[in-house]
Amino acid sequence: MKHKTYLVLLVDRVHAKMFVLLNDSVKEVLDLKEDYVPQTVKHIHGERDARDNASRHIELLLSRHLHKVAKEAYLFANKHTIDALVIGTHKPLFGKIKDHLSESLNKKLLFEFPIDLKVSFGEIVKKVKNEIKSFEEVKIDEE
Repeated sequence: MKHKTYLVLLVDRVHAKMFVLLNDSVKEVLDLKEDYVPQTVKHIHGERDARDNASRHIELLLSRHLHKVAKEAYLFANKHTIDALVIGTHKPLFGKIKDHLSESLNKKLLFEFPIDLKVSFGEIVKKVKNEIKSFEEVKIDEE
């Protein structure tokens, strides 16, 4: 890492975790636990639009969760001097998270990578460092 200050944003349907990575060490961690956003919602058989309503309900809950996460990420980033943003999440959420982030954070987005937030924090930090190192090596090779 080239002595950049990275904001690492990790998001799933239940949690969000963000931390600052500077000179290969973690500086501050913010752990958020929001309302649970289900994968599916039970519906009453026989209702014609039940599946559509359930899907819209899930998307609304997910949008609210991501909006809260994006707001906290913006405040967290403004508290620190951030050079780059790195997002870790499940692949289906990549675009949805970016849609909720502020323009200033989107401009600092370096890359996204898939990760499961259920692993230990030490494993997460190790994976993030490896992903950043790999990204920077590819970037140097392209120059």
